[in-house]
Amino acid sequence: MRPLKLRSVEPISSRERESFLRSDHVLHQFVTPVTEERFRILLAEDDRVGRRLLTRILNNAGYEVDAVADGRAALGQMTERYHPILVTDWEMPEMDGIALCKAVREMPLGKLCTGDCASGK
Repeated sequence: MRPLKLRSVEPISSRERESFLRSDHVLHQFVTPVTEERFRILLAEDDRVGRRLLTRILNNAGYEVDAVADGRAALGQMTERYHPILVTDWEMPEMDGIALCKAVREMPLGKLCTGDCASGK
């Protein structure tokens, strides 16, 4: 087996990221649209531009997205509304992605919203 060669990736400027956010034709190449029931995704991402980009990609793919800026807010959302899918950043303020995943796994099912939570669906 040959060793994997990695190349360095230069960070892009915020202007380039903003331009990328506006290019709808690019977004459709990343994710195949969902044709069945729209799944609700909870997205925890502290970078504003990254949060907007991922939200837009997922919305264009047919998902409903609730986006928050940190792990603590995400944990609160998990108790208020049903989210079968959690997408989280690795490093965030307040609570990082690893701590968030551990907290969600350790929550008793009675505290997690697992269906029609009050008005959250």
